[in-house]
Amino acid sequence: MTNKDKKLAMNQLIDQIIQSSDKTVNSNKAIVDDLVSHLCDITHIDLHPDFFTDENATRTSKGKAVSMTTAAQCAEEYLRTQVFIRGVNQAIEDQLAQNKKVNLLYGGTGPFGLLVLPLLHRFSDQELQITLLDIHQESLNLLAKVIQTLDVSSYIKQVQCTDILEWEVPEKEYDIIVSETMMALLANEPQVSIFRHLIPSLKDTGCLIPQQVVLDAWLKAKYKGAKPQHIGNFFTLSKTTSQELNQQTTPTIESSFIIPSYEGHSADLHYTTQIQAYGDHWLTDNQCSLNLPRIIANEDPEPAGIFTASYSFSDFPQFIFKYPKHKDSIKEDTPLPAPYELNSLSLPYLKRMWHCAQSMKKQHKNIIQVMQQEHSLQSKCFDILQLGLEPTLQILFASTVEDEFTDYILQQNQGKISDTQSKMLLQCVNQHFASLEVKQEEEQEEQKEQTSQDIEKVLDQQQIQFWEENGYLIIPKVLDNNECQQLISEICNFIGISLDKPSTWYRPSIPLQKIMVPLFDSPMQKAIRNKTNIHKVFYQLWQSNNLLVSTDRASFNPPETAEWQFQGPNIHLDLELKTPVPFGTQGMIYLTDTSEKQGAFCCIPKFHKEFNQWLQNIPSGQDPQKQPWSDLGIKPIAANAGDLIIWHHALPHGSSSNTATQPRIVQYINMQPAN
Repeated sequence: MTNKDKKLAMNQLIDQIIQSSDKTVNSNKAIVDDLVSHLCDITHIDLHPDFFTDENATRTSKGKAVSMTTAAQCAEEYLRTQVFIRGVNQAIEDQLAQNKKVNLLYGGTGPFGLLVLPLLHRFSDQELQITLLDIHQESLNLLAKVIQTLDVSSYIKQVQCTDILEWEVPEKEYDIIVSETMMALLANEPQVSIFRHLIPSLKDTGCLIPQQVVLDAWLKAKYKGAKPQHIGNFFTLSKTTSQELNQQTTPTIESSFIIPSYEGHSADLHYTTQIQAYGDHWLTDNQCSLNLPRIIANEDPEPAGIFTASYSFSDFPQFIFKYPKHKDSIKEDTPLPAPYELNSLSLPYLKRMWHCAQSMKKQHKNIIQVMQQEHSLQSKCFDILQLGLEPTLQILFASTVEDEFTDYILQQNQGKISDTQSKMLLQCVNQHFASLEVKQEEEQEEQKEQTSQDIEKVLDQQQIQFWEENGYLIIPKVLDNNECQQLISEICNFIGISLDKPSTWYRPSIPLQKIMVPLFDSPMQKAIRNKTNIHKVFYQLWQSNNLLVSTDRASFNPPETAEWQFQGPNIHLDLELKTPVPFGTQGMIYLTDTSEKQGAFCCIPKFHKEFNQWLQNIPSGQDPQKQPWSDLGIKPIAANAGDLIIWHHALPHGSSSNTATQPRIVQYINMQPAN
């Protein structure tokens, strides 16, 4: 099919969508499918590649910009596509009724320019001029093919690759601003901040698309025949509210309502998202992914209590809801969800994990023992789901509804949990609770026999002897210089420092936790966790290739000055203090050449062989972590950039003060068995 034929076919499809009555749009799925097929043919996009993880998404300061492929996938939601296209068409017609020429800004075009470009044949280039913005250059490269095929270059005033939130906004230039950069409840993506940023460029008579995003909270009592009761409209994104937010130096969205009374003391909360694309063109409950209601079961809010909704303007934007629980529903002996009860992602154990955290917040004593017994399982779950320990625990305990936790899990996994992750999670839960239907011992023995034959010996006999004797090992050059420099750059950019400006080392824009950098998911960190040469070292030490890699942070330890002194961590142990000590590892990669005086990693060699006897000999009442470690022979470990240091977790270890002239920068990494 020639470009001319494709153009004609797409024009006809768009005209069919526009000319359909409101009653017939539900039957237009085949039309939208044909339209999307033509766009995929033009751009050569595979909408459903194998192992797609949305890894090319971009995390902006105010939310996630989905990848090119994810943006293209949205076109398949046929009601969403039709309602927005029909709305944009109506908005252009209404503006042309007032003006001879319409300027339209389209922010977040994706690779198709779906909401605007296929419509252009219905207007002349004298009537309509378009500015196109997208954060991903690869999307704009494919968008150029769509422009060429549809022969609409004369309509295009400007195309720019930019983060919309950093784009320099012209004053009152546009009659229409189109930006569909959202998810249900305005979570995760930066729709609110984009409209707040762009609103000064809208003319007084202009319009936003979507025209309104209406968010409501509802209560539904748990008895037969109960009808939903409206708690309140906690926010509507519109031209007016965008202008109000733009006027605020620190934008704030907060509302509160009185919780209605209801029969009994058990009720669910429902949150809904209704979208007015423009005029009479609406998307309502369950018509697309943007309108999926969020249902929080058994929340049991206290009648006449205060329900508050506040919006977090952060890199993970979301509404946070707070309300008192019904007094009759708060019982310490309320059973936790079973380990195999699935959450909204169809994953086991995570529902139980979240409820454990909520019970801990209420200081339910009976939960403490559960948390201790299941600590190792939680750690493995975090590793399987690529979750950093500290930020995940913060979300886990700070969230007021379970979906905030599950949304965070999806965010950290680019919107999708793989089948492999799901299977590994179920396997870990099975093994922890010893509920496999097969004979576990036989299976483990068979697995051990298989894996021992598959382990590649990357460490020589001399290295193994050193490891067994001293409890630590230096593996040279697991990263090359380019990999070290890239990760150093990502760390410096994250905390806002410059290595060639020592004055910036001590006032990073992102606060450090002592010397710890709370960066967990940069591109190079992810690449390092997948490096085969690193995995092979751990495989040999553990004698297993069924290991989980940790999602660990980095560290920045600058030289001491008169104003700044080393803050720790000093010598300590990171394992459960019990005997016999199990095998376990910890590790880090030096990203800079590091001398003994440069804040080097320190440990007490050979202590792993003495650990059991040492722990048994500690006097009753004495803190095992507070020992005269310096009397036991602390050794600083010098190594080069790219070198991996692994140590037995029974070695007391820590960092040290940096008395050199350059910072020590490291990336932590470790592995543990999946079973």
